[in-house]
Amino acid sequence: MTFLSNELEQLLQTCIENDSDFPKILQTMLNESNFLEESRLRSQIKSLVDGGFLSKIIWGDNLPLIGRIEQKGYDY
Repeated sequence: MTFLSNELEQLLQTCIENDSDFPKILQTMLNESNFLEESRLRSQIKSLVDGGFLSKIIWGDNLPLIGRIEQKGYDY
């Protein structure tokens, strides 16, 4: 089983709690963050996608538009 860092686990939990519109939540988080926070958040999103917790996310205007939480994410 894959173990996530506390930050990744919290981000995944936020996505699950807002599963119907989590890309919009991620957009808000990105828009409200400074450069360093934004860079780290983008890296965390990529880690969740690469780990199979989130589907490949469709981006537009450099913001997440469409995505899906995979079963692995819900199971975690």
